[in-house]
Amino acid sequence: MKKSVILFAAIAVAIVVAAGVLVFFSANSTPVEEKDDPNFAKMPDVVGLPLEEAEALFQKEGLMLIPENVANASVKEGRVISQEIAPKEKVARDSQVKVKVSIGPANIAGTTTSNASNHSQVTSQGDWLYYVSGEDEFIYRAKKDLTQKELICKRTATSLNVVGEWIYFTDYSLEDGGIYKVKTTGGAATRLSSDVSYHLYVYGDWIYYTDKFWGGKIYKMTTEGRSRAKLTSVDCDGFIVNGDYIYYIKDTDNDRAEDEQIYRCRIDGKGSHVPMVGLKGLNLTLAGDTFVVVDMYDLVTLDIDGRNLNSFGENNVQYFLINGYKGWLYYLELDHNKNVDTLGRMKPDGSQKTTIYEYDFVNKRGNPFLNVLDDYIYFRNDHDNCALYRVHIETSKVEKVG
Repeated sequence: MKKSVILFAAIAVAIVVAAGVLVFFSANSTPVEEKDDPNFAKMPDVVGLPLEEAEALFQKEGLMLIPENVANASVKEGRVISQEIAPKEKVARDSQVKVKVSIGPANIAGTTTSNASNHSQVTSQGDWLYYVSGEDEFIYRAKKDLTQKELICKRTATSLNVVGEWIYFTDYSLEDGGIYKVKTTGGAATRLSSDVSYHLYVYGDWIYYTDKFWGGKIYKMTTEGRSRAKLTSVDCDGFIVNGDYIYYIKDTDNDRAEDEQIYRCRIDGKGSHVPMVGLKGLNLTLAGDTFVVVDMYDLVTLDIDGRNLNSFGENNVQYFLINGYKGWLYYLELDHNKNVDTLGRMKPDGSQKTTIYEYDFVNKRGNPFLNVLDDYIYFRNDHDNCALYRVHIETSKVEKVG
């Protein structure tokens, strides 16, 4: 009996000691999956945050945020749409994690039709400007207040169009010229066609362009560089895409006005090419529902259906460039009496003519580009290494873009 009691007591003591040991170790140990490993970080939740705040959280955790710009109409521009790794998951420090950032609604058109006919040196999407500047003519971007300037692409570029996450442009260098696209954040450019065209307009999933540097036959292809189709059998001196039609000035080798007509064809190239009016057109733009044509020293207007032809040219005034924007006609003219070049605007009927800025463009090397965007006229300054400048339409304040 005593032996049984002693054995029972010994077993009880052993159980108590074992339990104490278990409690001690349980209270002073951490499960392996919850240990703070200095080589790993917990993924922060950055969805919905401004990009700057998201980057700060990533830096705090020792992670690198890789933004990918995505068009999104429901998420405010500059805010995170989604992240590659879910919040609170463990990830090795110094990891690069992709995050999709909204650029706001995507453009349907890569530039305005009038800027496209003026070789589109600047365009925009959301709060960003995309532009060509300098004698090298590289592609840059900046906020519309001209902050956060960045170099995007080191190619000799013109005719910029931006749709979604892509910049479409022409590289007119001799070595590997052609139509290209590059991400709006930069990177390697992709060649879509070997055609070198100053006339380039992107609308939706289609690129409209001419197959020669200063003109040529009009073609279209997808934004992936596929389904190339010829739309005209004759060369043209530029074109305007409007609705279901393309309007163009037929290019000829003679000076007969009856051959220099404005034609119209469908954007699919089908149907007849209808001549709208016969005149020697040098520059074509669309201001509201009115076509305006530089016809030697005269300005000629006609309705979009080809009727009501009018001219209102002035003696001793030569119009070099025109651009239609929001119902106004913007122009670069030379007054031979004053020998002064003028940037200005007026209504398509010639009324409300206003001088915005006077400058000796033509007396230098000429200003072959006249783009209008939001509240500014953009032009290349030959006096400053071809840098891009802009002048405010209302205040006439001039500032260097880049």
